[in-house]
Amino acid sequence: MLNYTQLIQEAFRGVVQKALLFVKENGLDEDQALYFSFKTDKVILPDFLRKTYPSEMTIVLENQYRNLEVSEDEFSVDLSFSQRFYTLKIPFSSLIFFSDTGAEVSFEFKELPQENKAPSLETNKEKKPPQKAELIDLKTLRGKKS
Repeated sequence: MLNYTQLIQEAFRGVVQKALLFVKENGLDEDQALYFSFKTDKVILPDFLRKTYPSEMTIVLENQYRNLEVSEDEFSVDLSFSQRFYTLKIPFSSLIFFSDTGAEVSFEFKELPQENKAPSLETNKEKKPPQKAELIDLKTLRGKKS
C-alpha cells in the first residue's frame, strides 16, 4: 500500500534541502533564522556536544555559521560554540523539526519504522495485472438526474 505519510515526510525533507541550497547561494535575510532539531545518533558532531546532547539537539543558523555544504542526503555546517567553530554533519533523515522564521514556515518530521517506508518505484516489482475500468456517471452518485 502506498504510504502517503512517508512520501510527504520525504517531500518536506526535500524542501529543507532546497532551502539550504538557496541559503548557501544567497545567504539569509536580515530577519531570518533557520532552526533545526535532530536526533544525534547519526550526526557527526564533536564529543563534547554528543555528551551534552546524547539523543536530540537544536541548532540555529543565523549569524555565526560558515561553510554550509548541502548534498542529497545531508548537510554540514560550521557553528560557533564557546568562540570556536566546529563542524556538524547532519543527515536529512535525522531531522525532527525545521523552522524558517523569515518565511514563517515549520515542519515536524515523524520517524516511521523501516517496514512502513514507501516502496521505491524502481524496486516495486510485484505488479498486479490491470483491472478493467468501469465508467461511473457522477450524476448518478450525487443523486442528480440528467
